[in-house]
Amino acid sequence: MLVSAVLSAFLTAIGANAQPAPPQMVPQAQENTTASAAVIDNRRLGAEAFAVGDYPGAARFFERAEGTLDSAPTREARRMRIAALIRAGEYGKAATLLSELEKLSPILELFSDRILRVDLMLAQGDDKGAAELLGTMTPREDSPVYVRWLTAQIAAETALEKYDKALALVEDLLRKRPETAAAARLARISIFQQSGKLAASAELLAASAPPETTAKQPDAQNSPKEKDPFASTDAEMDFSLRLLTLRQMLLERKLSEYKEALKQNAAVFARRDGRLYALHMEAAKLLDGEEKFDALKHAFRTAPDDLRRMAATKQLITDLIAGGKYPEAAAQAALYAENFPAARDRFEMLFLRGHLLTRAGHEKEALELYRSLISDRRLDNAGKYRAAGEAGNLESAMGQLHDAENSFARQKELASTPEEAQSALLALGDLANRGGTPPHFRRALTFYQQAAALKGAKSFAATLQMARTYYKLGDFRKTRELADTISPVKGDLGEKAAFLAAEATIGLLDYAEALKRYETFLTDYPTGELRRTALIRGAECARQLKLYSEAILFYEGAVKLAPKAPSAPAALYWAVNCALARQDAETMKKFVSLLLAEYPVSEYTSGAVLLLVDFLRSNEKFEAALDLLAALEKSNPSEALASRLLYERAQVLSGKGSSMEALKLLQKMIADHPKSPLLADGFFLAGNLHADLGEYAAAGASYRRAAETRKGGRFELLAQGRLADCYYSLYSLKLDRKLLRQAAEIYRNLSAEKDIRIGGQSLYKLGRCYELSDEPDKALELYNELLYRSLACRKENLPCPPAWAGKAAYAAAKLYLKRGSTDGALEALRVISLFQQLGIDTGEDFTTLADSIRKKYNLY
Repeated sequence: MLVSAVLSAFLTAIGANAQPAPPQMVPQAQENTTASAAVIDNRRLGAEAFAVGDYPGAARFFERAEGTLDSAPTREARRMRIAALIRAGEYGKAATLLSELEKLSPILELFSDRILRVDLMLAQGDDKGAAELLGTMTPREDSPVYVRWLTAQIAAETALEKYDKALALVEDLLRKRPETAAAARLARISIFQQSGKLAASAELLAASAPPETTAKQPDAQNSPKEKDPFASTDAEMDFSLRLLTLRQMLLERKLSEYKEALKQNAAVFARRDGRLYALHMEAAKLLDGEEKFDALKHAFRTAPDDLRRMAATKQLITDLIAGGKYPEAAAQAALYAENFPAARDRFEMLFLRGHLLTRAGHEKEALELYRSLISDRRLDNAGKYRAAGEAGNLESAMGQLHDAENSFARQKELASTPEEAQSALLALGDLANRGGTPPHFRRALTFYQQAAALKGAKSFAATLQMARTYYKLGDFRKTRELADTISPVKGDLGEKAAFLAAEATIGLLDYAEALKRYETFLTDYPTGELRRTALIRGAECARQLKLYSEAILFYEGAVKLAPKAPSAPAALYWAVNCALARQDAETMKKFVSLLLAEYPVSEYTSGAVLLLVDFLRSNEKFEAALDLLAALEKSNPSEALASRLLYERAQVLSGKGSSMEALKLLQKMIADHPKSPLLADGFFLAGNLHADLGEYAAAGASYRRAAETRKGGRFELLAQGRLADCYYSLYSLKLDRKLLRQAAEIYRNLSAEKDIRIGGQSLYKLGRCYELSDEPDKALELYNELLYRSLACRKENLPCPPAWAGKAAYAAAKLYLKRGSTDGALEALRVISLFQQLGIDTGEDFTTLADSIRKKYNLY
């Protein structure tokens, strides 16, 4: 565009042969007879304005100089006016005037009209059409339009990138018209720039250009002879040379020099001109940030016509959006609609403005825009339908649900097809669903049912939404029924329906059927977007059915399909659980290794590692367990995990028999992590370790801290029980009755617990305390209570403490036998019989004991 525009400078540079003859070139006698002084003056003024590049002004002067087209001077004035309008970018007006002229011009002047037609085509970018029209013209070399025809050919061939041919035509022009040397030089520069021969264009510019790119105004310090070298050239030549100089800077990527030169030439370039527009658009491609935006704004100001002003604005909007400048882009979209009210895409630009305002966080302003479009009489119903939908979506996002419902209802009224009505009803249904309660869901169903009944293209989509809503209502049977009617449909809807049907089957707790459906789904949609979720859901069904091998395959498949998905570590964790259920150590190790390698900081990784550690510890693979914990410690664990790792290592070392090492780790955990949720467990484990070492005082202190740290619940009761055991053990060493009373007091409190596992143990131990306190009757009372409680639990299928019941029965029998009487022997046989009714083997040989009692007391 810039090249063909610069080349058109020929038409000014080579005088009478380059442009339609200026008014003053018409023979004076003819002028006197055909035009008044005012007409002649307007022609002269038009020629002057044209020469200095004021094309709108020139067109106005020539318009005043026109009369009827029955004389040669009037037709020449019309041609000059058309040429000025083409330069000014008023192509439509130029085309209309040219058509009138072509109908009235004599045959001898038609070449001039056709050259003008070529100029118009070149200006509008129809380079191929211009070349074809030129090919139908063969003026003689002595014709007044020959040079114009030749220069137009140069412009056309250059625009078509036929550079060698264009250069050959320039040489031909110089041979035939040597006086065009200056203009020919400009043509060569343009062609070299266009063809990428920047060294050649730079050399020609250096020979043609002044030492600077802007004119210096004479001042008191400058000699009158020192003036801008451009001043000696034609104004159009001056302008073209400045333009080509700046373009050379652009092409050579001398952007700093270009920007400075542009500032210096601001006054010269302050006009609308297609060449300036092209230069600024080219600069915008090379500049960044605000400078790019400024270049596009310059392009808008210099564009000679609305089409190019529109193009500059659109490009500016595009670049502003790319730069994240949404408010500025929205402002430009508003200006576009204001500046070009007749543009076909005016309303599209307004919709774009709405989206940009929303992205910029100006939702209220965007909403006002959409609401104004709904009531805009210039917008057709299709546009209003769209505006209502945009308003509804925005109101919904802003939480204005009542307003959104009104907008979608309005959208339904504006619908012109069943599909459009269905879209509005679907939006209303989705809006109702947002209420989140059964009444809202039922209201949503009404809208979806209406949409499905319209039998439009979105009937299946409406049915799918109905199925999803029934799912929210917990009606899984209806969900599956509706989903199954859509699942045969190919594509996205069928995929989603088949998946939903499988989900509803899980809701019906039919895991076997659900698993079959997921397997079928994975076969039917091997590349679907729901494939990964289906694999995980299928794995869950297999896990529920205890098909652990199949579950592992599903989980593994989900991870391979999307290893970066957030759910991948969770899938591997559950695969480890399934392998644990199978006691498959190798599979557990494989998945744990993968978790440590790919997801070292995931909570699922630590969970899986701890599962494997527990498995290894229970199987006495202590070193392997310690290695795993060390690997997990390298993942920069959180404070909570760090304390857990210390605790787990202590547990492993405890199982290994390294009690002192385990105690050191627990002491570190307690000191470094005083707020750890495992603090109470640490105290409890420390108590166990001290007790194993026979350090009952230290063990008791740890159990007391454990009970104080986690009050309430079974844990505190167990800690209290262990503390009592420590008092009991210390008594056995020191025989201090105070210690025995302390143990008994705790056992007495615990014996009242409803949990028979704690209460039963405490009853037995309290009985032992009574025995040691020489209170056998109280002891026997407790032993009997424990036996009867255990028997009652057994009859009611409740858990009972078999070991403690057995100990109580054995201890009671021995106490009764100490009486040395038949009554005592019978009581002993009674408690043995009570225990035997429990049907539990606890290791005591009650049969032998009963036989010995019967034999001794002759009780057969």
